[in-house]
Amino acid sequence: MTQRPIYSTPFFLRILFGMLLLFHTYSLDAQILLKEAWKLELAPNIGYHFASNPIAKTGANMSGYAGGLEVNLVQQGLPEGSWRAYYGSPYLGFGTRLTQLNNTDTFGYSLALFPFYTLPLVCREKNYLGVKIGYGLNLNNQVYHRQKNFDNRAISSVVNFSLDVGLRYYHHFNNNHSISIGTGLYHVSNGSLKKPNGGINVVSLQMGYLFSLNKNQVQPIRKQTRYGIDFNRNWEYRIAAAVAYRQMGEVDNVVDFPIVGINQQILRNINRLYSTGLALDSWFDPTQALKTAGNIYQVASVRTEKKLQFGLGWYNKFTIGRVFLPLSVHHYLPSSFRIIDPVYIKFGAGYEFQKRVFIGLFFKGTINSNKQLESDFMEWAVGYTF
Repeated sequence: MTQRPIYSTPFFLRILFGMLLLFHTYSLDAQILLKEAWKLELAPNIGYHFASNPIAKTGANMSGYAGGLEVNLVQQGLPEGSWRAYYGSPYLGFGTRLTQLNNTDTFGYSLALFPFYTLPLVCREKNYLGVKIGYGLNLNNQVYHRQKNFDNRAISSVVNFSLDVGLRYYHHFNNNHSISIGTGLYHVSNGSLKKPNGGINVVSLQMGYLFSLNKNQVQPIRKQTRYGIDFNRNWEYRIAAAVAYRQMGEVDNVVDFPIVGINQQILRNINRLYSTGLALDSWFDPTQALKTAGNIYQVASVRTEKKLQFGLGWYNKFTIGRVFLPLSVHHYLPSSFRIIDPVYIKFGAGYEFQKRVFIGLFFKGTINSNKQLESDFMEWAVGYTF
């Protein structure tokens, strides 16, 4: 027996049409504020959903095809000034993605709402190729329920985080009409704020059509990136305090764990966009010792020294104005016990105030023994750059 949808299909359609109306209204206002006009992109997609769990009774694989529609409010180019001089002509905007997952009675529909930025790789008069990065919220109408929807152990909360990353190609016919082709990964998770949280992972292919809502569309400014021009390479040291919350356990028998940490990085700024270096994470986290012991309910038995772990990693930071997107790979350092899954990755988004103080929301996930990315937690961080 499957759980009835929390929201019916028309609920998503109302949101979709509402977003179309919002995009239309905002795009008209944008003509007054910016020289570059906004375009509306309609992009159907088809993909494959890699289910995180099998059917409980039979063990059958629940993976399958998924499809949907992406509606984006898109602008190419940035306002006058140093942004355009250095960052060229990226595509950026706000997107919605409605996906009908396979086994709809179990997994339902998924609606993503996210701002996105397409990092230019090739920028020509008629052709554009870039890396699209979108990060935002996600709504799901079918969630885990022990009696009514046990086989959906991918998602247990209606509101989640979404990540949309991949390649995007645009071909411009004229100022008002373009087409797009893209491929990438669409990921949905709640960051282990609520269990179970196997996550949704869809690899998809999409084709889109872009058109201007302003008949007097101006020629967009298409410029190559100049990340290194007038830039002095230097070193920086960053330190941040982080807090996180994690649930662990099987099905409904879960335990809550608060986690705190200190994150440090020493980075070499290669250019305005990219910095790389070493990172050292320090965690006060009992969950790794409990995983090793095989019993998450014996929290009191975990000694203080086992709650303290360190992870050394390769850290990469992509900076777009005051927004930065980190991506790092870490390995736990030797400790007083053997950590079962020692490799983890981190990514997310942050904002820098006056190039010194920064805040961020970052995902931490472990590479488990099955070579799958297993969600650990979402961390909230505030830090300072020296």
